[in-house]
Amino acid sequence: MPGTTAEEIACGLTEISAIYELFNEPEEALKLLLKIMKLLEDKPGQQSTIAGIEARMGVMFYMVGRYEEAHNSFENTVAKLRAGGERKSAFFGVVLNQMGLSSVQLFKIDEAAELFEEARQILEQECGPCHHDTLGVYSNLAATYDALGR
Repeated sequence: MPGTTAEEIACGLTEISAIYELFNEPEEALKLLLKIMKLLEDKPGQQSTIAGIEARMGVMFYMVGRYEEAHNSFENTVAKLRAGGERKSAFFGVVLNQMGLSSVQLFKIDEAAELFEEARQILEQECGPCHHDTLGVYSNLAATYDALGR
């Protein structure tokens, strides 16, 4: 519609994507998220939004067993967040944890341990040691250390 901004369209498509996700239609949700990324990719000031969309796509890829694509989405998200100076946010720690989980599925155990360690440091500082996200990282890190024989 005339006068509608790309950001407004992206917001609407994000909501529809969430509905698809709610009704267990991850492939349809992923299609919409890809459209959103293409819509926003050349818009200034949208790197953080695109990083959030890529992180969401990573989670969805992971849920449907597409671990390589999940890992790539998380890797892109991490790169954007690092470039944008968001290295110490709780969101960044959660994304590192998710990337670590995809690394485990790809048998990249050493990489997973590094990601979990970085996530642990960030989440301990941002959320505290008893927060459920931090506790999840502790569990993932313990299992990874066990797999490494530590």
